Amino acid sequence: MTNKCSINNIIKNIFSFLLISLIFMTIFKITGASPANIILIKDFSATADIELIPFKDIFNILQAGEPRSIFVNIFGNILLFMPLGFLLPLIWLNFQKFSRTVIFGAGVSLFIEINQLFNYRATVIDDLILNTLGVILGYLCADLILYLNSRLFNKTKSEIFNFFQHHNILFAVVAAFIPYALQTAQEAWFYLTQW
Repeated sequence: MTNKCSINNIIKNIFSFLLISLIFMTIFKITGASPANIILIKDFSATADIELIPFKDIFNILQAGEPRSIFVNIFGNILLFMPLGFLLPLIWLNFQKFSRTVIFGAGVSLFIEINQLFNYRATVIDDLILNTLGVILGYLCADLILYLNSRLFNKTKSEIFNFFQHHNILFAVVAAFIPYALQTAQEAWFYLTQW
């Protein structure tokens, strides 16, 4: 019986790790977080688009009033990070603490915005705000699910959906690093073969 539980835990651990890595891969692919062009062709974005005034970009997008732009640039930034805020507290106990999940999600967003300085993408403080809002909303959805399940099944929130019991943020960092490294390698290959 112990062997079966151990095998089930290993399978759940691997599945959880791969799921989070897939979320990160999607985020990095959409945001273009790879610095491959600066590494390989040594070309810093001289025309870097930087906006550090909070809510200015959001206001400009809303003022333009184009529905597609509003959806992609505002709701897209929120929706892109919601799965991260949702899954982290369900998978790792360490992230059941609101502040840890939000700080980690905001850190990932900040990492992306800094990388975008080097790859011809816009570095915008509003993206950081919207991404962090997405993490918060995802966390609140997960917390609601944990709360409802604890009420329905008379268990504590910690007993529900704990796919594995690691108390180490290192696993989340590794789950983020692998897709980031893969995307950087893929783009590096593109720059080496196409330029």
